[in-house]
Amino acid sequence: AASGGSFETWRGRASWGRGLGEGGDVLLSGTVFDSAGQDLFYPEFSSDPSGGNTSGTDEERGFSLFGRWLSGEWHAEAAWVTREKGIPTGSYGTVFDHPGNKTEDSQGYFDISWQRHVEERWDLAARAFYDRYVYRGEYVYDATADGGPPDLVNDDRGDGEWVGLELRATNFELPRQVVTVGTEV
Repeated sequence: AASGGSFETWRGRASWGRGLGEGGDVLLSGTVFDSAGQDLFYPEFSSDPSGGNTSGTDEERGFSLFGRWLSGEWHAEAAWVTREKGIPTGSYGTVFDHPGNKTEDSQGYFDISWQRHVEERWDLAARAFYDRYVYRGEYVYDATADGGPPDLVNDDRGDGEWVGLELRATNFELPRQVVTVGTEV
């Protein structure tokens, strides 16, 4: 699939899937997008050398990948998404109309699970997962008033990681009762 729009915006996606028999399947998909963004005018920056106009600072681009595999008792998924966005507004006191002001967000995960139904009485399940989130922000400041450079870059970073394991057993033997025991780490 492909699409396009104003401000030199385009997006493309490719997906492929296949049945594996006995309820199994595999799916792969990827998306990419890009936009030059708008040329903008901010009257509050009209005294700036740019006259309050900014061009080429509202861009946005990114991509995503996704995969899934299912076969019998096993199920696995993985994904990664990333997006970079220009900041045209001079936010947080940054230099207005500077192409170095931007943020990037990325997130991905991997998840694998197993489940078995045993003799109409038990469901046994296990799951393991890993998630990661990354944030990067680059903000350009004019530090000349304090004796510094006119293009001081403040680099913000945030990283997060999660890893986990779940084990669960569910029993259906008691009349009108379902008993589940398990643990999650």
